[in-house]
Amino acid sequence: MWLIKILANISLSLWAACRGMKNVFKIKPRASLLAFLVGILILEYFVKEPNIFQWISKFYLDAGLYFIYGYIPFMFVVTQVRKNWNKA
Repeated sequence: MWLIKILANISLSLWAACRGMKNVFKIKPRASLLAFLVGILILEYFVKEPNIFQWISKFYLDAGLYFIYGYIPFMFVVTQVRKNWNKA
């Protein structure tokens, strides 16, 4: 059961990353998917200690928290100021 849950999360993350590469850099999704899969395989080979996985997990958790509660409201304020600036 856990395999299905983990596989679904990995698949959605890879899909979002490939879609982002297609939209931002105009790279074919197949090429970016291959690059991401090779990158994951290389990282998995070099990272063997569980402590490193815990550190990476905590880092992404903190980064996501800062992004949601910091960056998004900041960008909202910036866009509102730019709209008002352009009107004036």
